[in-house]
Amino acid sequence: MEPQSDQVLVECCLQGDHDAWAQLVYRHQKLIYNIAYRFTTRFDRAEDMTQEIFMKIYRSLDSFQKQRGEFKNWMMVMARNHLIDNLRKEKKGWIRVGGTDELEKLDFPTGGASDPARQLEQKERIEFVHDCLRTLSPDLRAALLLREIEGLSYEEIADQFRIPLGTVKSRINRGRIELARIMNMKKIRLLSGQQEPLLER
Repeated sequence: MEPQSDQVLVECCLQGDHDAWAQLVYRHQKLIYNIAYRFTTRFDRAEDMTQEIFMKIYRSLDSFQKQRGEFKNWMMVMARNHLIDNLRKEKKGWIRVGGTDELEKLDFPTGGASDPARQLEQKERIEFVHDCLRTLSPDLRAALLLREIEGLSYEEIADQFRIPLGTVKSRINRGRIELARIMNMKKIRLLSGQQEPLLER
């Protein structure tokens, strides 16, 4: 027996079938958790966000329109919207760094190395970049995450934020400049043996 499609399961959920919802959660929980972790960079926070996202999806099932696309894509948009809203609610834990007119190109690590030593090096680099990302303002951080980590196009990010394309490009450029400067500052502190200031998360 072939597994039921997402659309069929959604229709069953709307008729009160709790088993159908359990199947949807099981099918997509890893995807949603991975998105949540890329935004939060904390296992416990990612788990909390995953639960909140699925609750929001469940409550919004009746707004899903199959003619506008696949359920999986709709669900990912819901997840990103929730995570972006959560970032915007953050009042502390980030700093503003003055930008420059020069755009610095950042090399975002993505993993994939096969050698154990390289895997460890990449893991440390990814953790370093995410630690620096946490210091950005919520809007800049979200824009960079969607572009550099999630791989969305400028047009997709503009649609996600419901803002002009020019604003998206500006946020990403500013975010790259600020992130590059923060990373350099952190590297200098680490090399000089200075202790990192504690930030409220």
